[in-house]
Amino acid sequence: GGLAGRAGVELEDGSEHSESPLLDIENKNLEALRERTEDWSEDIAEANIVQKAITDESLGEDTEEVESSEVEVE
Repeated sequence: GGLAGRAGVELEDGSEHSESPLLDIENKNLEALRERTEDWSEDIAEANIVQKAITDESLGEDTEEVESSEVEVE
């Protein structure tokens, strides 16, 4: 869905069509917004993966330090 589809204007092949150039512009703007939103969502997901890897690595280093200090005390 775009605006034309919600307004009930539809071609025989199922694609949307509007009678107004303003609706065409709005549809293009909405599509551009959807694409940017998808890009941002992908960027956020990638950043979360990187952050998790950094956190896991940091936790692994802390665990190693604790284990090595325990060995030194014994």
